[in-house]
Amino acid sequence: MGELYKDKKVPAAERVGDLLRRMTLEEKCQQLCCVSDNEIYGTDFAISPDRMKETIPDGIGGLVLYPKTKLFDVDICRREIKQVQEYLVNNTRLGIPAMPHVEANSGPWIFGATNYPEPIGLAGTWNPELIQEMADAIRGELRAIGFRQVLSPVMDITRDPRWGRVGETYGEDPYLSSVLAVAYVKGIQGQGLSDGILASAKHFLGYGSPVAGLNMGTQPITSRELFEVYARPFDACIHLAGLYCVMNSYGNIDGIPINESYEILTELLRHTMGFEGFVVSDYHSINRSYENFHTADSIKQAGINSFNAGLDMELPKRIAYGDLMVQAIKEGAIKTELLDASVSKVLNAKFRLGLFENPYPEDEEKCMVQILKPEYKSISKQLASQSLILLKNEGPLLPLSKDIKRLAVIGPCADSLRVLFAGYSAPAWIDVFIGDPQDKLFPGMENFADEYGIKIGKDTPPVDKENYDAFVSHGIEYGLKKLYPDSITILEAIRGKLGADCTVKYSKGCDLNTGDCSKFDEAAALADWADVTVLVMGGQSGWGRCATTGEGIDSVNIGYFGVQEELIRRIYKTKRPMALVEVSSRPVSSPWTEENLPAILHCAAPGAFGSPAVADALFGDVNPSGKLPFTVARHVGQVPIYYNPAGGSSDEDNSIGFNIDGYIDMTKYPLYYFGHGLSYSSFEYADLKINPGEISTGGTVNISFRLTNTSNRAGTEISQLYIYDELASVIRPVQQLMGFARVELKAGESAEISFLLSANELGFYDRTMRFIVEPGFFRVMIGSSGKDIRLKGRFEVMGRPREIMRERAFLTPVTVRRF
Repeated sequence: MGELYKDKKVPAAERVGDLLRRMTLEEKCQQLCCVSDNEIYGTDFAISPDRMKETIPDGIGGLVLYPKTKLFDVDICRREIKQVQEYLVNNTRLGIPAMPHVEANSGPWIFGATNYPEPIGLAGTWNPELIQEMADAIRGELRAIGFRQVLSPVMDITRDPRWGRVGETYGEDPYLSSVLAVAYVKGIQGQGLSDGILASAKHFLGYGSPVAGLNMGTQPITSRELFEVYARPFDACIHLAGLYCVMNSYGNIDGIPINESYEILTELLRHTMGFEGFVVSDYHSINRSYENFHTADSIKQAGINSFNAGLDMELPKRIAYGDLMVQAIKEGAIKTELLDASVSKVLNAKFRLGLFENPYPEDEEKCMVQILKPEYKSISKQLASQSLILLKNEGPLLPLSKDIKRLAVIGPCADSLRVLFAGYSAPAWIDVFIGDPQDKLFPGMENFADEYGIKIGKDTPPVDKENYDAFVSHGIEYGLKKLYPDSITILEAIRGKLGADCTVKYSKGCDLNTGDCSKFDEAAALADWADVTVLVMGGQSGWGRCATTGEGIDSVNIGYFGVQEELIRRIYKTKRPMALVEVSSRPVSSPWTEENLPAILHCAAPGAFGSPAVADALFGDVNPSGKLPFTVARHVGQVPIYYNPAGGSSDEDNSIGFNIDGYIDMTKYPLYYFGHGLSYSSFEYADLKINPGEISTGGTVNISFRLTNTSNRAGTEISQLYIYDELASVIRPVQQLMGFARVELKAGESAEISFLLSANELGFYDRTMRFIVEPGFFRVMIGSSGKDIRLKGRFEVMGRPREIMRERAFLTPVTVRRF
């Protein structure tokens, strides 16, 4: 019999079986491993054929490029992937290509590729269609470069702003996160994986709710909440988007590390949710069983425990799997049938991705045609515009007039390119390795080292930390201007909006996160001079010394860092008109600014093309339309706080006569509610219809209403459908988002919005943990946010309780008819 696995006309399952029969034990185990380019570099930090021969003689499952020793751009990635694939195809016994992977939450983590807003900003758009277009564009760039897998999207539900990774998520709500995650996975995987990129949903499961907001901490989550809330986005993507790869969480639940949890990785994910793909480890997470959790007496045992629990593939390098797995199988600690099942899943993905037919990147000319297309930049700018959330607008102060004669722009985020980029982006990674006197600098950084008292060289003595951080920040800004020539700062975008008759002056005022107040008087004088002041405050997402949030950068301060709020208060004393732009990857808790400033515009890291979007919104060329994907606490003592707690826990009726408003020293209510976001337009909700008023446990109900733009300018409203189960066998949330509609209306225009809600979407886990729909009355709430409810009604579900796990509905269809 010929080599069936090389025949693309043969079904994937048969190709997998044929190839599996030909593989040695060592070759099988290597398919469940990954290699980094650092492991196969020669002494010149370039891919070495000799090192590949030593390191991956039996092939390899995955490939990651680590940008530690060079600034990885499109061409470097393309060439290195080609070198590795050519070696594997031509110099290993079976010629099995690797599956190269990369991060892509906000675009490819590669210099030169298109950059987009961070996920929490994408969530603020409530626009799954545009997010799918973005993911489709990312797919086009990555296929051309040679990647075939992304470690995206992040589907963690997070309700704790102390946690540094909030910006990587779609927020606190399982329904909104499900809708947006499905859109991303559909876009990145394409119509079929043959021209797609394999999505890897992470982090399974419960990772976004660690104790005290500390990264990698224990997740104190009950089984019911874990299954209903945290698993929902993954479940939706499995059934609606063909999700085939999941990444485990670093955390642990009820004393069991997730990487060792058969209950979560196999019983829940595979048996209950019906997942048929493979699970990859988050980087070095298997080691934690031995090094941190102490549930394994060796790295080898950690690998055995993890693999037997259902963790198929180890990333990013061979530590617990590989040779140790070969030993474990020979010793009988891992069954051969289990090994074959895992290898089959990985090989199946490779066949479906078309790697055996075309494992190589495009050539340089064809590749560059696919990079930074004008339409990709346009999508990024649209997403940035739609992500902007107008939190407050008294007067209204905004939009600002372009006839202003004197404008002051003040704040540490105003003249910075770095703050525009997400933590999981190429610019953020610069923070980690650029600037060390013994490391590489951007060419030209040495020219301004003396300004900060820095002497470049290996024998550089220690310097003041704040001076050194300032030097690094300057160097990063200097480098980003070269790497992203089409990007401009918010200050530059504002200046570009105004003509020669307007004088724009700028003061940084303070740093992002230091105690230096020396520029306060300068900034206040500037505000006193100006007709209007725009304050641009916030934070920076990443890993480096200057980041205020990011992976492993958690904080008990959930307001402004450093002396930023003190600066705002100092400027406020001038009594001049001022608008605040907060650039932040997480909710910013500042009750004082909410109470005292007339206008506040929230902006998550908006990406390479985000600054013009901010300026457009400030001056009315764009009408803000974003809505909060999270609840904003007033104080860290309220955390975790979210819009849909269990009934009786924090809703208005939870008191028995003591302290009805919450705490003795503060209200229990948040600063801003989930779903909140204002517009320069106004909208009227009317004519709620619920038809029929009674449905069976297998039926559907149509919920419709009329939305009218009552202002004199076009605008977009995101109307939200919430449901409350009035009587149930277990406590239900006080409200649950069950649908939304993003609708643009001209001045005076109306539209009928209709939601077709299935009873199957009303299901929950009962007292015996069966997923059921129960009969009873359900309250309908339609509004502009979780708090701003404009219309109310109810319907009844009739019949007997019905188990629906295999018939579960995840998304509510919506139609819009304009008139």
